[in-house]
Amino acid sequence: MIGSNAGKAQKVLWASFGSYPEQFFFTYQMTDGSVFHRRGKALSDELVYFIKSYRSKVPADLYARLRVQFGVAKSYIAWIGPVWISRDIPAILRSKLVDLSSMFDAEGGYTRGYLKNDCLIHVTWHDNGTYYIKFGEEHFWNFETPVPKHYWNVLLPNGAPDLAALKV
Repeated sequence: MIGSNAGKAQKVLWASFGSYPEQFFFTYQMTDGSVFHRRGKALSDELVYFIKSYRSKVPADLYARLRVQFGVAKSYIAWIGPVWISRDIPAILRSKLVDLSSMFDAEGGYTRGYLKNDCLIHVTWHDNGTYYIKFGEEHFWNFETPVPKHYWNVLLPNGAPDLAALKV
């Protein structure tokens, strides 16, 4: 990809960095509108398989929406449309993703699922169980420490329900 297209990237659509220098995932759009992904070498075998397995199986516009989000150590969540895979994420976050799924299975240390709707937009977490998910127009979160709770309430518009009432 670097060869003749070097310097022709128009914008970065997604970027995620893990705990190791070679643990990253980028999605970028070229000046001609085509979308490509670049990944580091320090990804687990099942994550590499997940990324590669959809390259030729889905339309290009869906493959362009492939996302990978890294957490601490080797934890991650990856998704493309309604299909997702995760490894070593907090149990409470895994449970929420399973709730949002019509089916799932867990084996070999990772969990795979199929979301009820194709609308996972963003997910981030801390290994203490704090997480945030944007799923279509809905937001789900769990804050395990007072600082995120405080600032989340500051961000909510006036008149929004209290965070405690919205906790999932």
